[in-house]
Amino acid sequence: ISYTCVMNACSFVGEDASNADRLHALQILVTVMEEIQRCASCHPDSSVYATFFKACSKLMPLQKKHDHNNNNNNIRDAIVEKAFRQCCENGQINLFVLESFRLASSPDLYTKKLAQFFPDTERKFGLKHLPRDWTRNVKDR
Repeated sequence: ISYTCVMNACSFVGEDASNADRLHALQILVTVMEEIQRCASCHPDSSVYATFFKACSKLMPLQKKHDHNNNNNNIRDAIVEKAFRQCCENGQINLFVLESFRLASSPDLYTKKLAQFFPDTERKFGLKHLPRDWTRNVKDR
């Protein structure tokens, strides 16, 4: 629980915070996630991943596609994609994680990771459309 509290605190760095403060909070966030992944006795659940994605979306706002400084999107997507892959491997995808991932990822990344699971006739989907392995360890279905 304390790892999640630290990640949640990172997401509350104010919108008016300096870039240095936001970067420091992001470094803490990523370090905590890496620590969780290395810890043999830690088993991150869906709330850990959702909290991580929420913090990423607040600390690194998406830049507009035409913005010449679009490198932030690439960095953000790399961080978010790695965590999403780990979340899938750990079987912790639930609807809250999917929504948090949508907010944290660029539209291109979201489509890349999930478009293949959209039913042909609709653009909304539920957990039933995803591989069972991705949701196998979720406690709060």
